[in-house]
Amino acid sequence: MYFGGLILKTWKVLILIVVVSLAKGCAVAGNPESVAKSTKVVSNPHTGLTRYQTGIAPINGNIFQGSYFMRASVGKRSTSETVVHQVYFSVLSGQWLFLDRAHSQGRRYPTTKISREVTTCNRFGCRHVEDITVNLKIDEIQLFASTGFTVQLSGSRGNRVIRIPPTFFGGYLDGLKQQGFPIELEGGGPLALRAE
Repeated sequence: MYFGGLILKTWKVLILIVVVSLAKGCAVAGNPESVAKSTKVVSNPHTGLTRYQTGIAPINGNIFQGSYFMRASVGKRSTSETVVHQVYFSVLSGQWLFLDRAHSQGRRYPTTKISREVTTCNRFGCRHVEDITVNLKIDEIQLFASTGFTVQLSGSRGNRVIRIPPTFFGGYLDGLKQQGFPIELEGGGPLALRAE
């Protein structure tokens, strides 16, 4: 009897967490307006870095697999402004996957390993969280706004295939525009921040 009550309380808490998270800036991946509205700007006067970031969305629609969000970092490198767009994945699993690579349609994408941690353990095992980013170019993001992006994150002990719908990328681009993110492609070269 006690065990059944504990399970019911656990589910109520999980449902409450999901509802509160959605209300506090999470992005609904299938709704571009939600993604655009969740996009925020944070500037760091010490480093000169400005970050544009969406709310989080559940991996493959399942928060128990983890989450992702988009971010753009703008900062100075030598004499010009540089822009880096990333999908930030936080992958949940029952074991270490040692994620360090990303592939889509035969192409390898640049990645950065952010962190790995064990969040909880019980008699059934431990919950592992691995954070990794995948770098994207603006023209790829514009393409993915119409096609979506299916990526395989791989490591020495496993992988995860993740599908991000086109509406998420469309909402991200709209959010950047709404936040005054003025970018342009210069002759197909690197992105530059326009001074206005």
